Order: sequence, then C-alpha cells, then structure tokens
Amino acid sequence: MAELAQKGFKGLEKESIPVLIKMKTEDVLYLFFKCRFSCVIWRKMLLYLKEYHVPKEWNEEMCWVIGKGTGRSFKSRLRRLYFATAVYYVWITRNKMIFEGAQPDADRVATNCICGVISRGNS
Repeated sequence: MAELAQKGFKGLEKESIPVLIKMKTEDVLYLFFKCRFSCVIWRKMLLYLKEYHVPKEWNEEMCWVIGKGTGRSFKSRLRRLYFATAVYYVWITRNKMIFEGAQPDADRVATNCICGVISRGNS
C-alpha cells in the first residue's frame, strides 16, 4: 500500500480510518448501511419509491431486496435498480473522499442517485 501511495495514490495510508464516519473500522457491513451517510441515501431512495422500510444492516437489506425485488414487475425492477444505484453512489462517493478529498452532502448524493435512475429510465 505504501508503494501505491508513493506513486501518487493519495489517501491510501488512511485505509484503516473509515472515510464516511471516522468512528469504526470500515467494512462492507458498516459502509452499507450502518454508516449514517449511506443510510440517509438509501432511506431517501426508499421514500422516493414509496417504500416505508427502515434500512438495516447489509445482510438484512440484501434479504429485503431479494424478497421485494424478485419478479418481473416494474416495481421489482425499480427496487433492484435503486439498490444497485445506492451501492454504486456510496462507493463512488467514498472513493472521491479518499482520493480527491471531496466533502459530499448525503442529501445531494441521494438526489443524484434518484436523478440517475430516472435519466436511465428515460434513455
């Protein structure tokens, strides 16, 4: 990791410090959706879908998405798409924080997620 940092990859030396909330060790279970930042994004996307579901931990959310996202209905497809989009945007935002020093706003990221899904549906 130090070798990559020497080659210009900034932020790698801070790998043990969680990026979105600097309290616990970051892992997939924490980043999706225990972390307040990612939880805000997923909650807003659920509200947009008119899904009144309280986000839980990664494994429980995966079970929820699999249960609710099974099938070929439009709503099922939307649930899967919104979930994948939330995961993608949280990961991209995390990387921007590490490598570019970005200071993102969870509400803005959630709005970008929703707009991204809508624009994808219109293309």
